[in-house]
Amino acid sequence: MTSPDYNGQRIRVSIVVQSDNIPTWIARIIRRISKSPFSEISHVFIEGSEIVTSNGQYKPVANFGITNPRHNGHSLIFRCLVWFFNRFCQWRPEIEDVFRLESLHSILPEIPVSYLDNFINNEVQLSALRHRSHVSGLKFESDLIVNFGLHRIDPKISSLAQYGVWTLEHADSIPVGFSNLLGFWESIEEIPSTSCVVRVYESSDRPPFDLTTTWASSITSSVEDNRRSIALHAVPLISRMIEKLHRDGAHCFFAEANARNLHPAVYSAKPTIQLSSVTLTQIIWKRLIRRFSKAIGSVLWQEQWSLFICRNSGPNVSLGQFVRTTPPKDRFWADPYLLKYGEKHFVFFEEVLRSKGIGRIAVGEIGKNSKVTNVRVALSAKHHLSHPFVIRHDDEIYMIPESRASGCITLYRNVSMPDRWERVSDLMTNVDASDVTVHFHDGLWWLFVNMADTAGASTSVELFLFFSPVFPSNSWEPHPMNPVVSDVRRARSAGRLFYINDRLYRPAQDCSLIYGWRFSINHVEQLDRLHYKESTIALAEPTWVSDIIRTHTFNQVDEIQVVDGMVRRPRWWRAE
Repeated sequence: MTSPDYNGQRIRVSIVVQSDNIPTWIARIIRRISKSPFSEISHVFIEGSEIVTSNGQYKPVANFGITNPRHNGHSLIFRCLVWFFNRFCQWRPEIEDVFRLESLHSILPEIPVSYLDNFINNEVQLSALRHRSHVSGLKFESDLIVNFGLHRIDPKISSLAQYGVWTLEHADSIPVGFSNLLGFWESIEEIPSTSCVVRVYESSDRPPFDLTTTWASSITSSVEDNRRSIALHAVPLISRMIEKLHRDGAHCFFAEANARNLHPAVYSAKPTIQLSSVTLTQIIWKRLIRRFSKAIGSVLWQEQWSLFICRNSGPNVSLGQFVRTTPPKDRFWADPYLLKYGEKHFVFFEEVLRSKGIGRIAVGEIGKNSKVTNVRVALSAKHHLSHPFVIRHDDEIYMIPESRASGCITLYRNVSMPDRWERVSDLMTNVDASDVTVHFHDGLWWLFVNMADTAGASTSVELFLFFSPVFPSNSWEPHPMNPVVSDVRRARSAGRLFYINDRLYRPAQDCSLIYGWRFSINHVEQLDRLHYKESTIALAEPTWVSDIIRTHTFNQVDEIQVVDGMVRRPRWWRAE
């Protein structure tokens, strides 16, 4: 592949869809491609309702998986399963119904449309396919084909587009056209994360390869919500890759992709088998038992975030030596950040009163026994506050608490230590952002922030990076690799970046199983204006004490280290 000379021209994209009516989440992808300054849609192909078999006969396109009426649609047990999930499984109304249908014509009213009934199945070869005039025209009209259809495109057709055929696939090569299987097994089997990948098919003599993958937390309480969640997180993937192709040129773009695909991949997803009545019955019983156990647990147990502190002069961390400070029974403490002021060490943290349910920032002093004392409110607002990132710069002390509900990233300055703060400015506005951390490196200020690039998506899945020559600043330049991490297992910040032996490390949360499940330490191998690379080198599990079930923050200043932990206690326990 050669690097194109675009001269301001956009990459020409042909779209393949199943029918004239498409799901909302695929409509969002198409809108992004058509409105992008880097691409334009040149043609739309609709698969049609029939395919051609090897003997030249036509047959209807069959549905797939659990929606196939020949296998499950008329089964009483299947109808019971659908009723069961709708009636007894938790549904989250804040997750948009992205599977409602939209008219393709309303999205692309002026784009030419062709109906193709000669796409093929995996086993079918149709030699006449490449001789159709409207198909051979792809060679001149399109640089790439994006396939949202049910079927693989003939390799001879793939070769007509210089950048091949791009597809969104789920798990082990399941096209997103089979949307009823999207996230199904991950939710049913309670697999912590669900993935979606952009995969490229070029020609018959080369295996497909991956461009990018996103991993979102599986919603095990509802199959429908999990399908919606992974669909939302898949929306920006293709437009990002097209922008990167346009910016880097084909040679660099595909060289980088080939380098990432040198290592073998292992897929452990369940095969896409038809569901039997026995399997469906097992699913129902498993969900009933899980729901009953959860209901009993909510009556017997209460969960509470607490702080754990240790004095440690070495580089290694032994969580079993941390001393616990338990908050009063009516509140929890989480997201601790440390700051040394004079001879005292302060810890700032999120405090939530159970009666109010809205977070505020509290502060306490760390005693010689590693206990937190003299706790008071440091900062409060009408909306939720958490994650009080504190930093010292030019003899000033600043705080950037998470204020996602306000739609802004707001900077505060300390007036009187430790509990008087004044608002300075908004670093960013009109953003859906969580857990900001700022770090100075190689002459630049780097702002790490978790964002939702699609309305309704989680902020725990992707990490975005911005930089500025000055701090404070309300003008941050986005990193060209954004998002630098698209993986719920290590995207969300878990504390400030730190150095050990001149190496830079970033703590990150693993929110795959559940929010704030555990945290990892990631070695930042490359950080500059063009590149970002990190690798996980350590993982902290919530197992150092028997009653801890989550841990999601790590910070240190001098010899003081702090983590938080969610503790499960009997509801009749007495506070320390």
